[in-house]
Amino acid sequence: YFYQYSIQLGYNSSQAFVNTALIYINQQDFENALSFINNGLEVYENDEQLLLTLAAYYEKIKNIPKAIEIYTNLIKSNPYSFEGCFNLGNIYKSIWQLDSAITCYLAALNISPNNQKVLLNLGITYHAKTDFNSAIECFNKILQLNPQNQDALNNLGGTYFEIGSYDLAIETYKKAIAVDPNSPLEHFNLGICLLLIGDLNNGFKEYEWRKNLSEYKRDLNIKEWHGESLIGKSIFIYAEQGIGDIFQFVRYLKELKKLGGIVTLECRKEVYNLMANLDYIDFVIKRGSNIVESEYDYFTSLLSLPAVLNSNLSNLPNYVHY
Repeated sequence: YFYQYSIQLGYNSSQAFVNTALIYINQQDFENALSFINNGLEVYENDEQLLLTLAAYYEKIKNIPKAIEIYTNLIKSNPYSFEGCFNLGNIYKSIWQLDSAITCYLAALNISPNNQKVLLNLGITYHAKTDFNSAIECFNKILQLNPQNQDALNNLGGTYFEIGSYDLAIETYKKAIAVDPNSPLEHFNLGICLLLIGDLNNGFKEYEWRKNLSEYKRDLNIKEWHGESLIGKSIFIYAEQGIGDIFQFVRYLKELKKLGGIVTLECRKEVYNLMANLDYIDFVIKRGSNIVESEYDYFTSLLSLPAVLNSNLSNLPNYVHY
């Protein structure tokens, strides 16, 4: 309540109104937020920071047209409002009005030519428009300013990947990994590139980093399998991602049977009957079923088996049908 108190005492400034309104916005008390913004504008008419806060308020309550209107009017009255140009560009980018977003980002760069956040968002927007050369130019400019900018490296790698320049993508992802060796996204992206050029052994190992990303994470109170002996051991395999991935990778379960494992596969209900007819799978359960974790010695993902089994083009399981 410091800012409210300062206003009551008469130590008024537009920033006191802004800060108080932002606190209310963060608390999702939108009624009080709007009240403080409007009270501030009565005292400090057309104050830029108050107008920016008002636009941010409308963004927060999902009134995007009103936010656009406020930013647009602000820029008309002050074409050199960096925050106005940048924030309006971000709104247009979020609603996929990419040409308008680019116009705003270029205006922001005219005010702050080396701003890395603007260059990054501009590059991402060019990429979304499939203007890959312009995207590459933006990301490279960032890297000239800061060679360790992780976001620029990752997006540059993604752009090289998109145009099929896998060698350049691999080189770029390796630079990103050198900046942050423990960042899973860069390892994951590197793995996909390596798989596409046929380096299955290294590709599948890098692809394992996906399990550190929230969308692929699976927490089970079972020991994860890393190639230990399976003779007489039970192993729980969960099928992740799409049906096509199940069809492509289920062949590896035959390898587990050869190693003496008792194999349980958890899969999507759409392929349950088909998987249940495969003689090298001992038990099949539908995704979402209750799992008695104590029944299993090990677990892993179906898509992790190539990495654990050191798959490459020379030893890839290649059954006529399975």
